[in-house]
Amino acid sequence: MRRPCLIYICALLLAAPLAAQGQKENPLENTKTLFNSLTESDPAKREAAFDYVKNKRPEDLIPYLKKAILAKKGFFFAPDYSNRTVHINALKLYPFTESLKWWIEILQETDSSMMKIEIMNYITESGHRSIVMPIVEELRNNFFIVRQEAARILRGKSNDRVYPVILSMMNDPNPAVRIYAIDAMNYLYDSRFNNELINMIYDSDAGVRIRVIKSI
Repeated sequence: MRRPCLIYICALLLAAPLAAQGQKENPLENTKTLFNSLTESDPAKREAAFDYVKNKRPEDLIPYLKKAILAKKGFFFAPDYSNRTVHINALKLYPFTESLKWWIEILQETDSSMMKIEIMNYITESGHRSIVMPIVEELRNNFFIVRQEAARILRGKSNDRVYPVILSMMNDPNPAVRIYAIDAMNYLYDSRFNNELINMIYDSDAGVRIRVIKSI
């Protein structure tokens, strides 16, 4: 009576390895393979990779995406735009709370004015409080269009953390930074700056004085 039972147990033990062999590992579980598949020439493979990121949201992939977004190539180390949009779209598949740290790092590290503007506008959509100070720092950017966009975004924030930063810029030893502060005030329209702005008419730098007069 025990023999059929033993046969049944043996059959189960033999079936287990066979079943395991039938379950093939998904190649997209490999982070490097997944990353490369995002820019595959085969549309089906690209779609499968994006679906995997959307559903699984692997944390290990984010550093790969960040590195690719910031990548430079060619003469004078120009930004690599070839697959940048693909990698940005992949990063956007992650919940904002999970990816915000990476977006801010990219904003701070990129030299591309257009990328800075794109990222500032994207993170602003979240309404998250922690985005204010990284955008405030862009008021010091060397590119006018970046400073302009940062000031435009901050204009609607009504955040008191912006005020001391502008005051600090108005008293910066570098006249260029003082001019950046005046440019920012032209967008922020905060009456608290009025007295400080008028006092800058007597600034030691002619360029600052001219910018103040035009602003007033």
